[in-house]
This record gives sequence, C-alpha cells and structure tokens, in this order.
Amino acid sequence: MPEGGPGRRICPYLRGRRQPQPYPQPSDLNHCIVAASIHLPQAQQSRFCLGGQYGRCSRFNRQHADIVPKYITGVPTEPPPSAIIVPTLPILLWRRPFFRPLVMTFAILVLVVIMFFGWRWRQDSLPVGVTPRPPLPTAIVAPTLESTSPFMRPTAGPESR
Repeated sequence: MPEGGPGRRICPYLRGRRQPQPYPQPSDLNHCIVAASIHLPQAQQSRFCLGGQYGRCSRFNRQHADIVPKYITGVPTEPPPSAIIVPTLPILLWRRPFFRPLVMTFAILVLVVIMFFGWRWRQDSLPVGVTPRPPLPTAIVAPTLESTSPFMRPTAGPESR
C-alpha cells in the first residue's frame, strides 16, 4: 500500500476513483471501498484515512473483522468467464427472405379469386329471360294546311300564312 509520507500510513480501504492507488492528499477523487456510495469528506480523509488513525474509523472497524476481498489486498482476481457460446438456431420461417413476397403474392391471388367468383355470382344472379323494353314511340310531324292552333298568332316577326 502506498504511504502518505514518512511515518504516515494510509487506510487499506482508501482508493482513487480513477486509479487503484489513492491520492496522497485529501481529494474528491478518493473514496472508501467499504462504503463506496457514501461521500468521503476531506476532513475525514485527512484525519482518519490519510492521517494514520484509520484504526479509530467506524467503517474500518466494521470491516476489519471480515475477510478482506482479494481485489482489495492486491491479489489478482480470477479471469472473467469465457464468452458465452450461443447455439445456432434455425431461422424462423417468417424471417426468411422469401416469406414476405410469398405472402404478398398469395394475398393478391386470393383477392383475384374473390373478385372472379363475385363477378360470376353477379352474372348468375341477373334474371335470364328478361324481355327488352318496348321502344319509345316516335313523334310523327306532318305539315298541315290549316292551323287549328288554340294559340294566338304572333304579333311580331314575319307574317305567317
């Protein structure tokens, strides 16, 4: 463990936030690994952690009875487990590249069949022996010599005969 100066001992649970060794002066970059979530005031660092009186620190006394973890004492930890091997799984049918065009083709084919049978049903449901409508009478206009019109003759325009 690093020493803070001649005759000055540093608490074994004090670490730097960005490095394994603590800073020799009170700093916000130091933290206690016994209670890492607690802010470590600089006054407490200078008095207990860096001042050599860490034996009187309540956190140190609580942890002192327990076994010190390997990562604190400097013993190299075991390597992490090897990468997990994921088994190769078959690709699901609906994730294969041919599935979407196949579904679209099938949907279009079903729509065409429905339209065809609808057209056939409509043709079959129309009445078969319908007689055609009689033709409309045509108006025959024939000139007559006498005008037997109940209307008055026009008062303006060319004279009518």
